[in-house]
Amino acid sequence: PEQAAQQEQLSRGLQRKAVVEGDWQPYQTHLHAMGVQYAQAGMHFGTWMEVTSAARRLLGPYLFAAYGETADRQFAADAGMHRFFDGAIATIGEAYLEGKENVIRQQQKALQELSTPVLQLREGMLILPVIGVLDSQRARQLTEQLLRAIRDSRAGVAVVDITGVPSVDSKVAHHLLQTAAAARRCSTHPWCSTSRTY
Repeated sequence: PEQAAQQEQLSRGLQRKAVVEGDWQPYQTHLHAMGVQYAQAGMHFGTWMEVTSAARRLLGPYLFAAYGETADRQFAADAGMHRFFDGAIATIGEAYLEGKENVIRQQQKALQELSTPVLQLREGMLILPVIGVLDSQRARQLTEQLLRAIRDSRAGVAVVDITGVPSVDSKVAHHLLQTAAAARRCSTHPWCSTSRTY
């Protein structure tokens, strides 16, 4: 609660500075950070839409009480309110999408690492079982992981098992051949002069 209160106080201060003093950059930066936080926390963007809709409904009577006697001022006040909330939603929405895309990239990376584990069968021997679709990007990652594992474990033999891959196109097949060649090229290092990849 204390942290939430501090966050609200900060947000109100930046909001007031933007509306009253015309200094919008700090408030927009704050909104952007909030959008990223919402995405990382798994909060639905619709929740923010509901909050802003409620705020519009609550502010309407106050604006009417303050400016309702003059139609032009009432119209300007309403237009300003909607412009303010629309701008906030746009800023938060853009940051929210960026945050979600980042979360998805991290999850994809974690899944790829889990889906291509390099296992040590015994000292000096590794196996890399590959299961599922193997595209060029995953093939590159496979190469990096295998070479790193060969270097770290000083393996002399590496087995790449692709029996769990439903299909291999020419690009991926070429990449696998390059992987085998790269593993063999570690002959410049004494500890892997006999490295073989199958």
